[in-house]
Amino acid sequence: MKIHLADHLDRTSRTFALTIPLLPEPTQTEVAVGYLLFRAADTLEDADWSPGMRRDALLRFAGVVDGDPSGAARLAEDWAARPGIEREDDARLLGDLPRLLDELDRLERSSANAIRWQLGRTSRGMAGFASLCDEHGTLVLESLPELRHYCYVVAGIVGELLTSLFLARVEVDSEVAQRLFVEAATFGEALQLVNVLKDEEQDVRNGRRLLPADVGRQHALRLAENDLFVARQYTRSLRSLRVDPGVVDFLSLTTGLASESLEALREVGPGAKIGRGVVARLLQRLPSRTVTEIDPRAVRGGLPNLPTGA
Repeated sequence: MKIHLADHLDRTSRTFALTIPLLPEPTQTEVAVGYLLFRAADTLEDADWSPGMRRDALLRFAGVVDGDPSGAARLAEDWAARPGIEREDDARLLGDLPRLLDELDRLERSSANAIRWQLGRTSRGMAGFASLCDEHGTLVLESLPELRHYCYVVAGIVGELLTSLFLARVEVDSEVAQRLFVEAATFGEALQLVNVLKDEEQDVRNGRRLLPADVGRQHALRLAENDLFVARQYTRSLRSLRVDPGVVDFLSLTTGLASESLEALREVGPGAKIGRGVVARLLQRLPSRTVTEIDPRAVRGGLPNLPTGA
């Protein structure tokens, strides 16, 4: 993985900065490029702009990624400089969009096409949710099906993309592959539900009510726990297919982080984080290797978000 990709990961996602290096090459670079592009879309979705501006930006982003890079540099410069992006590191990532697209073009064609297709789906789905905001820019999800659809758009699709990349070099029966894609979407839902529960108070301050009134925290906690059961089954299935051990480590650590975060949310409530000691214990328990050194940039202050597109 190239230095500038690793630098963006360190700055924008302590979780993915910890988990992606466990993957083998070329999957490691593919996932890094894919994640950073999803992160760029997420930055546009979260920007403190009008709903119309966010919708337009996300649709333009989808067009650029789909293979029309003309104007990408101008758009990236405009987005990065426009007030309303909370974190400087996210604005920096947007500004580097042309180089990320160059990295995407250098990947194997099948992997690059998978990233483009799934990223376009997510970006257009996010644009659809921006259209649901009221005149004040507030997004309120009204039901469990709406919440689950949101989780699919921003995270379930990421799970499907990762499955495509993980299976690219493995022979697998079509029925097994189909089941894995379903489980991967559920895995993504689990991670996003944890993020929704953790960020509930901050989301409300930012004008988003993602947890519907008729769902409640306890229901969401149980749903996330059930989804994590599916995530463990997904990991066992991939391990039985003899994927690279690094893939199993990546998934095991991700699931462990989600489980520990869920437990912290039960005990502490919104905003709960897991500490460096918990992360160290999870690293030591990885099934395929022993990790004795932890990158302090990846774990300082606990892990703020799990590795989804949002």
